[in-house]
Amino acid sequence: MVTEAQIRQAKMHDILTLVPTELKRVSGHNGGEYAGPCPWCHGNHGLRGCPESGWFRGRQCNVKGDAIDLICQLN
Repeated sequence: MVTEAQIRQAKMHDILTLVPTELKRVSGHNGGEYAGPCPWCHGNHGLRGCPESGWFRGRQCNVKGDAIDLICQLN
């Protein structure tokens, strides 16, 4: 079973290091927003992510969440 401490630790992980595609900085708002190819729908700049707040979102396919969601969706 996964403990609360393990979940907190995973959520603190830099989400950009978990994304299997290269993301480039597209905005400096709220610590920066990054964009790149979406691993699900392969849309160019279809995936957005923000390491400061720990979220990601597929713009065309609407896959979204935090670091834990990302790991689950990729596996």
